[in-house]
Amino acid sequence: MKFTVSTKPLKEGLNLCIINANVSKYYSKSQLVQVTASSDTLRINHAANSILSEVRLKGMGDGESSILIDSLQLKQLVSTITVSQIEFEFTENTLVLHAGKSTFSLPKKLDASEVQLLLPKTITENDLISASEITKSDWKFIKEYQMYAKADSDSTVNPIYTYIWVGENGDVLVGDYVNSIFTHSTFSKLGKTCLLTDTVVNLFNILPDGSKLILNQNSYSILLSADSYEYVSEFMPMYESDEVGDYNSEIIIGMMDFDETEAAKVSVSEINTVLNQSVLLSSNKDPQIICTFEKNQITFKNSNLNCAVQTEGGSSIAYTLIFRSALLKSVVTNCPESMVSISPTFNGDEVVGITVSSGSLTVVLAGVE
Repeated sequence: MKFTVSTKPLKEGLNLCIINANVSKYYSKSQLVQVTASSDTLRINHAANSILSEVRLKGMGDGESSILIDSLQLKQLVSTITVSQIEFEFTENTLVLHAGKSTFSLPKKLDASEVQLLLPKTITENDLISASEITKSDWKFIKEYQMYAKADSDSTVNPIYTYIWVGENGDVLVGDYVNSIFTHSTFSKLGKTCLLTDTVVNLFNILPDGSKLILNQNSYSILLSADSYEYVSEFMPMYESDEVGDYNSEIIIGMMDFDETEAAKVSVSEINTVLNQSVLLSSNKDPQIICTFEKNQITFKNSNLNCAVQTEGGSSIAYTLIFRSALLKSVVTNCPESMVSISPTFNGDEVVGITVSSGSLTVVLAGVE
């Protein structure tokens, strides 16, 4: 059985359907893609953690067939093809791609008669009535300035922090309980409180402008209709529960309240310079550093270094905290602006960390005990 399709929309569809960052050995299905052909439609299906994706392309076929092959192998191969059309030839154990005078063979991974990837929810005209347009810049901000703080995906200590928490009022929290770091913005427009995997954030960041978001009963659908293809995906958020855990969002957001009059405004580059010097002078790649915050000054000190950075304002009462240099550096380097405001974070009357504010981003980082 053979099917002919235009190369350009095929490339665009594969880029949407198969996101490199979402293909993982920890989610084996993501390593597969199902290619199904009929007389006039080529359907490509992919599954990642919490996401089902599908792209449909028009073309010409002479029958019906389906095959499961390596997802990245197909995407990467097609990206190298420059001719205007590709012919898919379905054989018993191989998908053969004919491109001009070239021929490429992709081996079958699983038998499509025995294994079928789940399909995303079919979107109806009624669903589109309530659809909203995705603001890609919001998710770009979250990816660039918050995702670094997320707990490792294989973390077994409070695994709820391997998710991104979003609130019905727009709050977005990404953090790590073990390292006592949490980031906050207000860029979610999902309209409900739920937990997202990093794969969903990756998805939002590759979507073209004009993509539509639809709220289902227990999931969300995304639709993009282009001239030469249609893309549909469905992602399933998690929710706080006895089994999943409680993100403690109210407590975390409450810790980020700070008094502007106690904030020290300081240059990101000046702090980075000191932290780089600390690493340079230490045999430890992640040395601890003692930070003393006073009015108009922050002093950074360890066995190899004693530096003062001037600030604009600051706490009326001096306080000292110990931080891991690498973690403190990750906070300041992932701020969207060149200047940040640093304020003390309290637990009762005790200063236990700092709150760093930079534009639309707020970060709380606890000191090392």
